[in-house]
Amino acid sequence: MVQIKIIIDKIYDFLKSLTLAVILLSLIAFFSAVGTIADNVKFLKDLGLDNVYYSKWFLLLIVLFVINLLLCTLSMIPTTLALFRPSAPNKTYKSKKENAKEHLIALLKSKKLYIQEKDNLISAYRYPIRKFAVYGIHLGILIIAFGALVSSIWGFRGIMEIPQNQSSSTIITRNNYISLPFAIYNKNFTVSFYENKDIPSEYKTTGYILDNNQKIPFTTTVNHPFVYKGVWFYQASYQLNPMKSYIMLNVNGKDVKLYMHKPITYDNAWFYLANLSYYKSKPIALLYVGLPQGSASGWIKLGDSAQLGSINIAFSSAKESYITVLSVAKDPGSSIVVLGFVAVILSSTLIFFRFRRRVYKVEKI
Repeated sequence: MVQIKIIIDKIYDFLKSLTLAVILLSLIAFFSAVGTIADNVKFLKDLGLDNVYYSKWFLLLIVLFVINLLLCTLSMIPTTLALFRPSAPNKTYKSKKENAKEHLIALLKSKKLYIQEKDNLISAYRYPIRKFAVYGIHLGILIIAFGALVSSIWGFRGIMEIPQNQSSSTIITRNNYISLPFAIYNKNFTVSFYENKDIPSEYKTTGYILDNNQKIPFTTTVNHPFVYKGVWFYQASYQLNPMKSYIMLNVNGKDVKLYMHKPITYDNAWFYLANLSYYKSKPIALLYVGLPQGSASGWIKLGDSAQLGSINIAFSSAKESYITVLSVAKDPGSSIVVLGFVAVILSSTLIFFRFRRRVYKVEKI
C-alpha cells in the first residue's frame, strides 16, 4: 500500500508540475502553428497535419493540459487562503486608548485598505485582488481550452464540390463525409482573368441555400465567405466539369461538338479534347487528332485553324461548365475561445497593481 501511494504521489506531482505545463503548451502552440500553414505545404498536408485541430491526439494534448492546469490551480489555493488569515504579525500597534483596536481599524479603513481580524491581530491589504489575477488567467486559459475541445469534438473542416446548376449537402473531410441539414445550390460560377493574362483575378459563386422551403440567395468570392447556421463557406478553387464542357470545331466546313475526354470520329479522323484552359484571356484547347496517315496533338487557341492533311480544323467556340470548390468549416468553440482571451487579458491587467500586506498586533501601553 505504501508503494502504491508513493507511485500515485509521483504521478500527481508530475501531472501538476510546471515542466509538464511547459511541454504541453509548447506542443499545442507548435502544432497549432503547423496546422495553420499545413494547407499550403504539401508534405505537412501528406502527414495529415492540415486537420490537426480535429485529431484525437491533439484533443488528448488539450485534455492533459486542462488536467495539469486544474491540479496546479488547486495546489495554489491553500497558499493564497493563508495570506488572508491573520498570523505572524510584522507590525505592532501600541496605544493607551481602551478602544485601540477599533481605532486602528478605522484608521486603516480610511486608507481604503481591506481588513481581516483574528483575536488581537489585524491584517491590512492593499489591492488584495492582485493575488487572484493568476486564478483569472488560469480560468481564461481553461475557457480557451474548453472552446478548443468544443471545436475539436463538434467542429469540422472540409470541402464541397458542386457542379453548376446542381446542389449538394455533402462535405468531404479528410477521413469521412458529413451531411449538412441543408443544401447549397450552385446557380452560377464565373472566373475572371487579368487582361491579356491566363492568371485568374476572381472566382465567384452565386446560388441559393436550400433549407426546407426556404431559398436563401448567397454570393461568395475569395476572402469573402458567407455563414449559415454557424457553418462558414469560403470560395476555395474551381475545376472544369468534363461532363458538360466542350468546344465547337469547324471540320472541313462543318461544325463538330467535342466534349472533354469523349473522343469522337468524323470524316475518317478521330478527335479527343484532353484539356481546356485560358491563355491571355482566351480559351485554348489541348487537342489530339488521329488520321489514317498518323496523329497529331497540341494546343489550339480560339479563332485559330490548322491544316492536317486533307482535314482543316478551326476552333470556333468553347463552352465551359465549372465545378465550384467551397472550403467549409464549423467552429462552435470560437466564441468560447474569445471569451477566454477576454478573461486572460482582464486578469493580466491586475498584475500591474502592487499587493501589500501588513499584520498588526495591538498592544495596550
